[in-house]
Parts: sequence; C-alpha cells; structure tokens
Amino acid sequence: MRLLLMAVAAVIAFASPLTYAYEEDVHYGLTYWLAMRAGFAEAQAERIAAANIEYDRGKLSAISLVMYSACFGNRDRAMSQLVKEIHFPSDGPVPGTPLQRKVDAGSDAAHRVVRSRLDFPSTSQAENVLVFGQGLHSLQDSWSHQGIPGSPWKRLCWPELSWGHPDSRGGWMSHEADLTDHYVQDAVDMASATYRALCDFRAKFSLSKCPEPSESFVADIFAFSVAKTKREKADWFKMQGVQDVAFLDTITITDGLAYWGKHRPLNYWKPGHPPVERSDFSVLPSTAEARFMGEFFTAWATKKNLASLVESHIAFSAYRDGLAQGEPRKVDFTVVATQLAFWRVRDHGSVAQDHDLIALERGKIADIAPRIREADEPYPDAELAFLPFDSSGLPVVTWVWPQADGRTLFVGAVRFSHAPKDLVIVVADKIDGRLKVVSISSTLME
Repeated sequence: MRLLLMAVAAVIAFASPLTYAYEEDVHYGLTYWLAMRAGFAEAQAERIAAANIEYDRGKLSAISLVMYSACFGNRDRAMSQLVKEIHFPSDGPVPGTPLQRKVDAGSDAAHRVVRSRLDFPSTSQAENVLVFGQGLHSLQDSWSHQGIPGSPWKRLCWPELSWGHPDSRGGWMSHEADLTDHYVQDAVDMASATYRALCDFRAKFSLSKCPEPSESFVADIFAFSVAKTKREKADWFKMQGVQDVAFLDTITITDGLAYWGKHRPLNYWKPGHPPVERSDFSVLPSTAEARFMGEFFTAWATKKNLASLVESHIAFSAYRDGLAQGEPRKVDFTVVATQLAFWRVRDHGSVAQDHDLIALERGKIADIAPRIREADEPYPDAELAFLPFDSSGLPVVTWVWPQADGRTLFVGAVRFSHAPKDLVIVVADKIDGRLKVVSISSTLME
C-alpha cells in the first residue's frame, strides 16, 4: 500500500502545473511592473516575472511537493525542505513542529536565494535573471505565508513535514492569504522589498541605480493592494501602462463589473503567453476507476441539469467527509447538487469563501445556493473544463486506494480551468456492487 500511494503522490507531484501563494497579480503582474519602474528593459522585466510565476509550476509547486513529501504515507525530508525554501522560507528544522518552522516576512531566509545570486553570480546573464526571478518568489511568499504553517488533511499528512496557509491567515483551505486586499500593508511592504531587490540586481549587473525610490510610488502600490476585483486590478494595470492583463483571468477574487476575461490560465513559457492547452479524455487509462471517473467528471462539467447525475452517482446514505475518512452519514440531494454547481461558477472568486458546502450548516447553504444556481454554467466540452495534468493532456488523475478496514476506494482528481488553484478530489466506493461517489473534497494548490 505504501508503494502504491507513493506512486500516486509522485504522479501528482510531477503533474500539477499550477499552484500559488500570492497569485498572478503579484508574482507576474506586479513583479513585471516593479521591474519596469526599476529601469529594466521590457524583455528582461518580462523574463524576471515569468521566472517568478513559473516557480509555481511543475514538480516545484508547493502542493505537489507537500503531497509527495508528507501525505498519503510519504515521509520525504528532502522534498519538504524544498517546499520550505521555495514557498515557506524559514531557518526552522525539517522535520520540525510547525512552530519551529514559523515564517517571518522579509527575513534573511526569505532573501537567501536573491542575495546568493547577487553574491555568487553565474557567467550567464540569462541564468542570473532566471534564478533571481525565482528568488523573488520566495521573498514575496514570506509575506503571504508568514506565521505558523498550517497542516492539510491532518489524518493523511504528517504535520512535521507538511505545509499550508497559517491558521492566522485563513488556514490551509482558504485563499485568504493570497489576496492583497485582505492584508494591504503586508502587500505594500512586500512590493517595496521586491523593488529594493530589483534595484540591487541592477546595481550589481548594470552598474546603475534605480531611477526613483519606492517611496515615490507607494500610493500606486497601495491602490493596487486594495483593489478587490479583477476589473479593479485590470484598470490599475492599464492605468500604469500594462495593457495585456490576461494574467488576471484566474486569480481568486471576484470578476467585478463587466470583466472580460476568459477564466483560463496562461502558459508563461510560450511566446505571447497563450492559454494552457486543453485536456484529452482519450488518454485516460482503461481501468475501472478511470472509466468511472471520466464518465462522472464529463457529466459534471457538461450536463445542463445535474439532478440525474446526483441521483445516479452519489451515495446519499454512505457519504463520508474528509477524503472518505469520516463515518458514513446521510447527505441532502439539494446540497450535493449545489456543491457540484459551485465548481461550475466561472467567477470562482465570487464563491470561494466556502469550498466544502456539504459540510456547511443548512442556513449557510441557503444563503449561498441562489447565487450559485444563478451563476452555474456548464461547459460545452469537458476537455475545456479541466486542465491537463501532463503533456499528453491527461484530464483526470485516478488511483485505487486500499483501506485498513478492507475496503478499496477509487479516487479521481481534477483541476477546473477557471479554478486552477484548487485540486478537486472525488472518492468512490462500491455500494451494493456499484461504484458510487462517497466523498467530494478539495485542497488549495498551495
């Protein structure tokens, strides 16, 4: 069982290409704008910003590394150490208690990659730009991740190796820490520190000073930080001369008035930053779990009326919370249908405050359900609905999960195109000889 789960975690580790702390508005857009203010040429400013945001991709993404190093039976110290260095910079030991691994904003640990590149540069300027841009990612994350790290799925992840948003900033299930308008002064301080680092880079490699101190445009940074919608962020960037704002399309704040985005993430390594490629259901393996999950997720994404899917595929009397680790209980038909519709709301930031609706009190469900029903929008094509996990276009990662009580669970995980920072995980069990969904969970791609 341990070898199986390690293999599954490794698949996710190498497959999850989109994960975030601060989001594209900071790691890409603000970094690019600050580099331009610091006097970098446009092409070099773009490369620094791309290196920053791309550190949240591939096997270096925090959720990938956490899954591989600390969850589902894994205990990989080296991988957890890498999470710390990239996303949760501190001088604490690994393994170590969350308190020992506390993250301090702007600490020496947060500056380590940036300063090391300045002190020990490569003869390749392209490499210097790449590593420096990656170092800015760690520096910026020290503000969004400051505090005592949270631990996802405490029954499945080892707290001494796992990482997540601190409880003081919303916890591991919340996007709160990512949002500049929730922690405005932190965002202003982060931007100022980023600008100073950019100025240090120019002084080292261009032998020239920045044209102005950050204090001269702190009001602009403040205006960026307090923006609460994609439209407000887009208007800010356009006023600052950044006209292509497609990088904002999938940040986790509400669209705002008349936002025009496509709600699909970009590939920052390709010229022109085209949208990430569509997935391909034909590459799903021919296993029982893959067939079931492929059918379920296709119907989930495309059916106009979800009632028949809920009726045929959900185990109403044997639902289990927490990745099917809780005790069986009854769930309400309408609540489950609302949960499925929730994940089809393109403006994910407008509903992202509560991801697990099935666990909410009925009063809270009643408050949010009308908004979800109004905004529910099925996809015309399942291959557009889900982001690919690898270069083949794999839309769903599936695996078999043996349990200590003798049950064998079937698991499928997807990322909706409009909500790429969330991994949605469905668990199915055989009920009276038929596969039925017994759990729907999600975790931030953090």
